[in-house]
Amino acid sequence: MIDCRLPQPLTESGKINTTLEVGSYDYASLSITATNNNAHGIEPATQGNTVTFTSSHDKGWRNNSSRDASTLLFKSVWKISDQLNLDILGSADTSRARLSGTDVAPTPDDWQNDHGWLISPGLFFRNETTQAAVFWSHNETSTKSFTFATDYDYKIKRDELTAYVDQKINSELNLGLGVSYENNRFNQIESTPKTWTDTMESLGVWTRADWKINSDNQLKLTLREDTFTDFKKHFSWDIHFRHQLNKDLSAHAKIGTAYHTPSANDLAGGTVGGVPLRPETNYGKELGLRYENSKDLSWTIVAFENSLTDLISFDYVFPY
Repeated sequence: MIDCRLPQPLTESGKINTTLEVGSYDYASLSITATNNNAHGIEPATQGNTVTFTSSHDKGWRNNSSRDASTLLFKSVWKISDQLNLDILGSADTSRARLSGTDVAPTPDDWQNDHGWLISPGLFFRNETTQAAVFWSHNETSTKSFTFATDYDYKIKRDELTAYVDQKINSELNLGLGVSYENNRFNQIESTPKTWTDTMESLGVWTRADWKINSDNQLKLTLREDTFTDFKKHFSWDIHFRHQLNKDLSAHAKIGTAYHTPSANDLAGGTVGGVPLRPETNYGKELGLRYENSKDLSWTIVAFENSLTDLISFDYVFPY
């Protein structure tokens, strides 16, 4: 997962920000962000760029648990018209980590190195009543590790094409529709030796409605259907209701389902006894209160329950 929270280069003035963090166990992190655009005088910018580089070191609180990591994020924006932008997002990252092993059989020589990059161009449209986007992303990751006296080498390539449109029907109702296609290619090589390759594809279609029933009540509904090359179709849904109790306090209730198919890495590991992995499903319920005033105080209290079926997890069993 990449958390790509970058300054908006078309509106941020050209500047450089630096952040330094230090902590226990030799933790240190340095982050530098630079932003520039072509704004001139009273003329607004039509092109801008922002780049963030972060490097960190953490010794860890257990033996053999140190980690060094570096990440580069960038965003470039071209203003084609008042309503249309071309955005390009990208990232590159690398990390070297030691793996502390387990309490049962510590393995002080275990390690894992990760490298990856991502590029994602897209067109984004916005006016008073419509938001729409179409974007493609491609990313590649490589992982090399030594665990349980075995060398592993993983390589994953992933492409995604997504398009969506959100339409403001009136002041009370917004409707949305989207579609997303994914293609994952996976290669694994072990020192045993063993080679495993596969390609998995999926197609998802979703629709959403955001209805402001009145000044105090709001209802959100999301419906989605996914089709997979390796698994059956699945339909999921989510209902979220919010009621404004007073000016600062609101209550909400939410129920929904979720669906997660095994990743290529999960399938490579398999299960004990050769039992095929099944998709993971969840039925969740949530109740909450949120307080937020116009000054500087906000808090949220949430109670929730998740009912998971066929949970996908890793549980290594030692042979002794």
